[in-house]
Amino acid sequence: MVSGSQKQQIVVTTDGERLLRILLGWTAVTLILVWLPLIRGLMDGTSYVWGTSYWGISVGGSGIGGEYWLLVIQGFFGLSILGLGWRGVRTPFHGLLLLWHGAFGTAAVYSAVTNPEAYRFRGDTMGIDVSLAWVGPLFFGGFFLLCILWVLNDLQHGKRRTVSAWTRTNTTWLVVLLTMLPIQFVLLGFGEERGLTDQIGVVLTIVQCLLLARIFKPLASGPPCANSIPSVETPRI
Repeated sequence: MVSGSQKQQIVVTTDGERLLRILLGWTAVTLILVWLPLIRGLMDGTSYVWGTSYWGISVGGSGIGGEYWLLVIQGFFGLSILGLGWRGVRTPFHGLLLLWHGAFGTAAVYSAVTNPEAYRFRGDTMGIDVSLAWVGPLFFGGFFLLCILWVLNDLQHGKRRTVSAWTRTNTTWLVVLLTMLPIQFVLLGFGEERGLTDQIGVVLTIVQCLLLARIFKPLASGPPCANSIPSVETPRI
């Protein structure tokens, strides 16, 4: 027989896992803002100019020049969050999740308050130019608050989690996404600037970014790879 407190614990844990999946999905979406200039800067060369702003500090460059090194760090950071979150590792995950979404959330609020007219998302290749004065704080700030709530709930009620074994399906997704890189290189590096090939390359890069989680996500199909680390129980931190 399950007691009332046990039922409450089950409900809290289930809701927490559902919210975590939503937060990881949103993390993949925000990673597009880093992944797209990271790939394009490498493959387009100096013809590609990118830029953004954090708390009034502008960063950017052309190709792999300027503050491109910042994109590399952010890309690694974002992939680490997806990997740790989907694989079930919790020890550094809480802090990394808060740092990632805290940066986006606070920067969005700062830009919307201090310079709402200039706070826009522009994509010249796709012909996009939209204001983020209201949407930015709503989504970036809102998801940051959800991250705080999830972390507090997980620290208090989170159950022990299993670090899933790496399977052949995970390896297959890794290979598939890596094989997209030569195609992107041809489309972005040799295609007409802001033309159809450029646009296809951008769409392909966005899709690639959204599928990155499939590399880390525990998948039921496919046996564990040889010499893979078996699933282990990790304590809640």
